[in-house]
Amino acid sequence: MIPLPVLTPDEFAALQNTHFFMLKRSATDKLMQLFGRLSQAMKELPEHRHFEFPAGCDVQAGKITKGENYQSLPYMVLDFPRLFKPDDIFACRSLFWWGNGFSFTLLLQGHSLNRFLPALIANFQLLAEQNYYLSVAETPWQHEFTPNSYQPCSRYSHTALEQQVARQGFCKIALPLPLEQWNNALQTGVQSYRMFLQLLTI
Repeated sequence: MIPLPVLTPDEFAALQNTHFFMLKRSATDKLMQLFGRLSQAMKELPEHRHFEFPAGCDVQAGKITKGENYQSLPYMVLDFPRLFKPDDIFACRSLFWWGNGFSFTLLLQGHSLNRFLPALIANFQLLAEQNYYLSVAETPWQHEFTPNSYQPCSRYSHTALEQQVARQGFCKIALPLPLEQWNNALQTGVQSYRMFLQLLTI
């Protein structure tokens, strides 16, 4: 007869803890409210109203999704504006990753990358003295801020940026925000979105 798996004391305590899930639900509801307010604030920016987005890009509704298993931890995502096609990606993604805080990212690939790369290179110095990071990961779906995934934008010249993007086939720029700065999340999300649109405008 195969023996039953043995619970550790921490696992046994976790199975008895119902209060945590009540807290998780209430915190998740507040995250949902925050991202809803963020998308509305982004839509109200003059830069948003005047920007020429790619055809087919969702610039009105956006999409909030959540999951339980990005590297074994829950997460919530606001994609707004968003365009995801096999040959074209234009997305501004606000991500909350449980225990790790927020990140606000711009992702370009395919037709949108080709269209906006000249403006991005020309304006890249706007990020020189700020806390933005450039993805150096193999795919655009790595979100953790480690040296293998992100490097500070301040380290890149125009030529180095162009070479990095050519190697990857996409461009992803991100601004992290620690969970301890929860009260600044709305303002930081709006400011990063404004910066992303300025980067893409000549």
